[in-house]
Amino acid sequence: MVSSKTPWQQVKIKRKKDEIAAAYFDQRPEDYFFTTELLSYEPSTNKWRNEGRIPFSGRAGAAFTIQGNDLVVVNGEVKPGTSYRRNSSR
Repeated sequence: MVSSKTPWQQVKIKRKKDEIAAAYFDQRPEDYFFTTELLSYEPSTNKWRNEGRIPFSGRAGAAFTIQGNDLVVVNGEVKPGTSYRRNSSR
C-alpha cells in the first residue's frame, strides 16, 4: 500500500507518535498504580480470591509461588513495556 502522506508528513506523524509513547512509558513505576493485591484463581469454581497485599511494588503479569516461608515473584512488569527479569522474594 502506498502512503498518500508526503515524507515530511510521515516524519511529523512519527514524531507525534514517539512523543505520545514517551509521555506514557517514561513515567515512574509508581505512577502506573499497579495493584499490590495478590489474587488467586480457582478454575474448578471459576472464582477469584484476594489473598492480601504483596510487600513490594505491584507487578503486571507476574506469577507468584510460595517456597517455605517466602513469597516468590516470577517476572512481571513494574511498568508498561519493562519486563522485570529478576525474581523477588520476601
